[in-house]
Amino acid sequence: MSGEEKQVCVNCGQEYEVSPHMATCPDCGWIICPICGACICTLTPSAKIAAIAMWLSEMGNQVPEDVRQGWLKFLRITSGRRRKLGE
Repeated sequence: MSGEEKQVCVNCGQEYEVSPHMATCPDCGWIICPICGACICTLTPSAKIAAIAMWLSEMGNQVPEDVRQGWLKFLRITSGRRRKLGE
């Protein structure tokens, strides 16, 4: 095992090694896939929701709380819900 972080593209499904010098999308901040050139911006709204929800679940406590809350807010807005449940 090389010890390198690997990621799977949300568009083409190919796995690639992540390096600090990889391009990120100026709009969403996700790494641009070196294979197909896609980021999360290329997905449909429902696919974005699924990809982000899975990423947040996988990353767990590794995502800073303010970043996590920002993505959760994005998911609520994208899904058509403007508020948290119970508000």
